[in-house]
Amino acid sequence: MAAVELDRTGATGLDVARLAELFLYRGLAQIQRGDAARAWDDLLIAARIDPTRVLDPARFPPRAIEQLERARAEV
Repeated sequence: MAAVELDRTGATGLDVARLAELFLYRGLAQIQRGDAARAWDDLLIAARIDPTRVLDPARFPPRAIEQLERARAEV
């Protein structure tokens, strides 16, 4: 639903960090659901929007950190 809202508003009112977080969390949710292809697309977008984002290992599992690092390297 968030993607629909982004399309509708053009992300008006969201700063770079929040927009990147939206795609990051959506990608992480897709990983949990077992949809690796959709997860990868969202993580690539998150890495493009905010390539300096570093995930806190106390808040994120190693797999999530590895996936975002991989997406950042791809970008």
